[in-house]
Amino acid sequence: HRPPELAAWVAQVLTSPQLARATARDLSNVLWAFATLQVSDEALLTSVGRRIIQADMLSTLRGQDISAIAWSFATLNVYDEEVLHALAQAAAQKAVAASFTADHIAAMLWAYAKWSYYDQPLLSALTRHMLFTSNVIGTFGSQNIATTISALSSLGLDNQVLVEALARRCMEPSVLPTLHGQHISAILA
Repeated sequence: HRPPELAAWVAQVLTSPQLARATARDLSNVLWAFATLQVSDEALLTSVGRRIIQADMLSTLRGQDISAIAWSFATLNVYDEEVLHALAQAAAQKAVAASFTADHIAAMLWAYAKWSYYDQPLLSALTRHMLFTSNVIGTFGSQNIATTISALSSLGLDNQVLVEALARRCMEPSVLPTLHGQHISAILA
């Protein structure tokens, strides 16, 4: 448990001119920490969100950063359409989409599904990455599969080839025993 003073101090630092010196990884890590600790500071999120969508910062983001930022905003229930749009545009670039792991994909899709924020270029890029990059599907665990299928369904994306590939992954000996009732209900919902 962290003292509220620490969170307030971090928020003060990141809303000061020091924000300009922070890297994309710094900012995504701070947002992830705040979300993990359930410390919602709207001024901090707004300030960091404005910084993240500036071109010099946006061009440095990779899958881990983008998914952590999206997940953090969604976890803390802060909707910022400008940030969602900018992150989706960045993630839809082929080189950036290729940096997404199973965890990043699941977190990103979950965040966008939470807000019902449908972005076709983002969904197409992540779908292509899952289907056509060697062994990406093979890295999905039961939680990633459940989260991804549930999010795709919530977003109205009906890609039978992708769902079948994820279903086949569920049946593999390394995944099948790890499926729990909650995973199965998310997959079937």
